[in-house]
Amino acid sequence: MSNFAIIGSVAANYHFWDFPREANDLDIIAPDDVVLPGAEKHWYPALQAVLDRTGRNGVATPETLYTIKFSHAFWNVQWDKTIFDLLYFQEKGIELDEELYTILYKLWIEVHGEKQMSLEMDSKAFFNEYVVRKYDHDSLHASVAYYDQPLYE
Repeated sequence: MSNFAIIGSVAANYHFWDFPREANDLDIIAPDDVVLPGAEKHWYPALQAVLDRTGRNGVATPETLYTIKFSHAFWNVQWDKTIFDLLYFQEKGIELDEELYTILYKLWIEVHGEKQMSLEMDSKAFFNEYVVRKYDHDSLHASVAYYDQPLYE
């Protein structure tokens, strides 16, 4: 276990030679007493769960990187980059750490508020007038339902 965890594109490049993004900065998770000059440090006590999963080399595992990204994908925090990275990790077969996900998701609710997207609304409210539709969205759900139950439920 390390007292800091290197995350972000530096960690992804460490694990994957073909990671498609160069590192622009050094992101770390570390408590307040850890100083790493030049690093962009992130810390909330709940992030101790990340440190508990980081080995002595201080680089977060691919599973931890994927879980961090997945846990905050519901909020618009560099969303395009987040989705791009999630797809990359999924293509590599990286699996979600469900226990860590639960911890981090609760943290992001505290930090960013309740998630911004809800699937519990009608299609007119979900898709505003700026979305051009060729087909009625709800009819697509009915077409691929499991008996009377839409698959998304």
